Amino acid sequence: MPAWIPPVLGFAGVLIGVVASMIGSRITARKHKSDLQMALVDQLQEERDRLDTKLEKQESRHADDVDKLNKRITGFYADKHKSRLYIASLENHINLGKQPPPPDPPAGYVP
Repeated sequence: MPAWIPPVLGFAGVLIGVVASMIGSRITARKHKSDLQMALVDQLQEERDRLDTKLEKQESRHADDVDKLNKRITGFYADKHKSRLYIASLENHINLGKQPPPPDPPAGYVP
């Protein structure tokens, strides 16, 4: 066997080892990168779920507030209607020249 073959085979072995090591390192790096990406995706999904829950609670609370305000507004309009009826009866009382006392307010009227 010529003298140059053992060093060439040794160098080839080292070269194959280095290439195999680099390939293994790349595969490991890709797997690690993939794991990090999946962890980030999981964190983002958990954050989204938490925010969805928070938003649902806020929407429910706001819907309740809107319902309460609608009831109050309805009450205000009813009171306004009764006030107008009472004012009309007072004006009619005055226009007819009737003497005091004024007519009684309608039921549920809030002065």
